[in-house]
Amino acid sequence: MISKRGYHNLDKMVPPPYAQIPLVPLTDTEIIVFFFNALARPMVSLRLYARGWGPASICDVINSHRIIEPEYLRNTVSVKCTTAIKLGRRKYGDKWEDTNRALFTDLTDDRATDNIRLLPDERLLETDYDVRALCTGLRKYPNENDGGIFTDSVKWCKDNNAAYKLSNIWEVASELHAGATPRVISSQSPEPSMQDDSLTPKHEEAAMHGDGDDAQSVAWEDSVFGNTIQPENQEFF
Repeated sequence: MISKRGYHNLDKMVPPPYAQIPLVPLTDTEIIVFFFNALARPMVSLRLYARGWGPASICDVINSHRIIEPEYLRNTVSVKCTTAIKLGRRKYGDKWEDTNRALFTDLTDDRATDNIRLLPDERLLETDYDVRALCTGLRKYPNENDGGIFTDSVKWCKDNNAAYKLSNIWEVASELHAGATPRVISSQSPEPSMQDDSLTPKHEEAAMHGDGDDAQSVAWEDSVFGNTIQPENQEFF
């Protein structure tokens, strides 16, 4: 008798696909470990593929860093990423993949992070997320070789039960980078184990019909640590 494979529990451990990308540089490993659902977005999957990642290596990272039952399969990763990239071709044109693949190959992590921020047609679905909830089901943090200031910031929030969200985690990163102690934001509610950021029916309908007018009116945040100057003129670490 062939038993049916159970559905994995990963979706409840990480933010939804359209969670805010923090104003902090993200390494490729941090994207996989903390923002795995974002691989459903064309630009995120393309970033990983362009920088030498494939289904096997992505699968190895997510399974080694998170307690997933049953373990995530490489063919599931392949379907997730190739579907996202095909969506990108359909939405943004035939030249989209080649142009951005070449771009990601040479970008540093900070610039590559700027290039995976939500596009105007995606901003209708944008959600914020409690950083402490990123530790739900976490087996281990990215290490000093494949993690960065974002991982350090997540650790600090977890250790200090500080109620920062993706929208303001740059404040923690900035203080830690400067060798200072971030201020602790207290929360009246207990430390979260997971978040439910379901989309409202209004947002779902707008996304289905491609209504990006409201999203285009939102101020664009394309730089780290809360700065608003253009990326080409900004100093990063």
